[in-house]
Amino acid sequence: MKERPILFSAPMVRAILAGTKTQTRRALKPQPQINGGDGLHPVRPYQTPQGKWTWVLASTGHGDGTSGEWCPYGMEGDRFWVRETFAEAEMGKAKAIYYKADEEKPEWLKGFWRPSIFMPRALSRITLEITDVRVERLQEISEEDAIAEGAIITSKYEKSHIEAFCGIWERINGESAWRDNPWVWAITFKHLQGAS
Repeated sequence: MKERPILFSAPMVRAILAGTKTQTRRALKPQPQINGGDGLHPVRPYQTPQGKWTWVLASTGHGDGTSGEWCPYGMEGDRFWVRETFAEAEMGKAKAIYYKADEEKPEWLKGFWRPSIFMPRALSRITLEITDVRVERLQEISEEDAIAEGAIITSKYEKSHIEAFCGIWERINGESAWRDNPWVWAITFKHLQGAS
């Protein structure tokens, strides 16, 4: 079992703590493609018996000759420790830790928030265990999976959780990120209560 850090925004941390977020999607880097000499060809993912992901031509099912790759976020059974926006404050001889995702936080903390990337392991309060990893195109997300991503319909213009997730994805990854329909790691996890 390996343990890795992972960043989540305050709304996503709240969803994890509420038990409504059990999936995350992260774009593959670089995006898979097979260059057959006459241009790039559509590919589809294939998981080897060893758990590696490789790519085959969508039209023929033949591979590109590569040995495949492991998901950089881990495999089933591996763990994440969550990095989130936080603040440390001196309280006499002790230090108090505040998390931006929490509802109750002092107003004076506004100027003291530290970006999640700087959170050390010792201050993380959330540990997640990976229960499934798969590869798919972003737009293949189902309504059920969009709910598991923590997407909430917040506007009368959003007719589904998929549309709500599209908005979240574009806020994080850029305006055309949904339209680009990248290959993503779709990672399912469970929150390990009291494991941090």
